[in-house]
Amino acid sequence: MRIKSVFFIFFILFLFIDARSDLEDYTYVPLRRKLKYAEEFYSLFRENFKRGTDNLNANVFWLLHALEYPFAPPQLALAKIETPDQWEKYKTLFRFQVYYLITDTYLRLGERYEKPNILFFNYTFKKEILEGFEIAKIYYNRAKFYWEKAKKLAYDAWELRDIDLYSIDGETDKWMDRVYKLVYSRDQEMNYDKEIKERIEEVDYKIKMLNRGEYKK
Repeated sequence: MRIKSVFFIFFILFLFIDARSDLEDYTYVPLRRKLKYAEEFYSLFRENFKRGTDNLNANVFWLLHALEYPFAPPQLALAKIETPDQWEKYKTLFRFQVYYLITDTYLRLGERYEKPNILFFNYTFKKEILEGFEIAKIYYNRAKFYWEKAKKLAYDAWELRDIDLYSIDGETDKWMDRVYKLVYSRDQEMNYDKEIKERIEEVDYKIKMLNRGEYKK
């Protein structure tokens, strides 16, 4: 009788656990081989991650690997490739997109170390705040470095604008739209030169405030 009771309890627990389980618990498939193509590393970038420092750094890590590894064969590209010209345009756009995302991610990382306002009670942590500002400047200068590369590729891609490139799932269309906004329409959304310059100047100003003992009144 006791054995039956124990079995019954385990059976109920099994049903409860099974009912509470998510479908994802049964659909996870581990990687079966090492990643070897740029597009595979690019696919690991997560735009909708919670923007914590670790997640942002992980995104940069994958993007930098996407720049180091070879492209997948044309038949596995994120666009329909049928000619050498289309292949060239695709690779140029891909690299532009990666440099753009690295730039944007470094800006988000810098934000995490930049204090918006200096208030009178912040001087208790003056040393830590100054260190944070220096880290923010490092990230902003990295953003500047990669943005220069992104701009060059944007102009290269614009020269190839007359080459038709049929996007898969709209991916390369988004890349070309950013090129258009940067090169042709001069959209403020893509004015990273101005944004990076203003951020570095703002950090330098706050560092001087702290060193002079000033604060926002």
